[in-house]
Amino acid sequence: MSRARGTKPVGYSEFIKFNLVAGGPKIQAAFPSFKLLSKTGAIGDPTKADVKKGKRIVNKVVERMTVLLKELAASK
Repeated sequence: MSRARGTKPVGYSEFIKFNLVAGGPKIQAAFPSFKLLSKTGAIGDPTKADVKKGKRIVNKVVERMTVLLKELAASK
């Protein structure tokens, strides 16, 4: 992590947030290319990453993807 560098992209809309863990209402939008958002491939501050936060994010992604896939399967 000593070489990790963070970046926060400049928002192009007041309605789109780049914080993937903060709660609250959001508008989901297609992200522009990561090449436009970050020179390093990281958004935010990767030096604050840890195993606990990573597990929390993965668990939430799995939970939300499960809901989405069930909705898609039910819409046949």
